[in-house]
Amino acid sequence: MDGQVAPFEKIRGRAKALKRIRELVEEFKAKFPDKKIRAALSHAENPGEAAQMAEALSLILPLDGDVLLGEIGSTIGVHTGPGVVALFLYAV
Repeated sequence: MDGQVAPFEKIRGRAKALKRIRELVEEFKAKFPDKKIRAALSHAENPGEAAQMAEALSLILPLDGDVLLGEIGSTIGVHTGPGVVALFLYAV
């Protein structure tokens, strides 16, 4: 969108958000049934939630390697605020 940061979806509540993330992961996995999936998580001052999500991902995806963990930088963090966890998936 011409360099604009925009939300993919707005979902209220942690439980609903985690449920929707799982649905999106399953949809992604279905698009690439014969491929391994690599995943990365970034967080803004929320390493515990990122670690929990990494563990959950390893149970539902045929991951090719470990889930990479990192911190969200200030450029994105100014839009998200503290506590956010971002998920990145790609097929190999």
